[in-house]
Amino acid sequence: MSVKIRKKGKNFYVFVNFHGVRKAKCIGTSRQLAEQVKRQLESKLTLGDLGFLNDKKEARCTFSQYAERWLKQHAELHCKLSTLQGYRGVLRLYLLPQFGPSPLERIGRDDIKQFFAALAEKGLAANTLKNALIVLRVILNCAMEDGFIQVNPANKMARFLPADRDKFEAVALTREEAQAFLDA
Repeated sequence: MSVKIRKKGKNFYVFVNFHGVRKAKCIGTSRQLAEQVKRQLESKLTLGDLGFLNDKKEARCTFSQYAERWLKQHAELHCKLSTLQGYRGVLRLYLLPQFGPSPLERIGRDDIKQFFAALAEKGLAANTLKNALIVLRVILNCAMEDGFIQVNPANKMARFLPADRDKFEAVALTREEAQAFLDA
């Protein structure tokens, strides 16, 4: 937990860093006022009052709400119809049942790993898992750009997905099989 005061230009800013959640607020040109705000914030953190750390839009936005917004503002504008239908299918079949009611900031890497492990146990193909991960990662990247989350927990998750390469192995024809094939 840390509350710090910094001066940038003529204004003083109070910076709060509490368990990875960072907030900054411009106080004005008065150093005394900045010191007073710093003491108040430290006392709130000590007492466990963390309400000032949560933005209103972060606390209210669930994954399903943001996914619908993403479809309208991004996918419908930038993607072909077939791609859009694929995104909607992945959302409907896999992502919304799992993450739909969850607030965006509550989705973590462990949740995503468990989700994809459960899908792999059901026997879904590796490409299906990769498609679902791509849609999840793109949605969370846009949420990060829009300021709903600080980091994207789905980044670099592809290494945890199973690969199909062990299932398909090329077998060369023997000489006799190749000759029979050519003769036919």
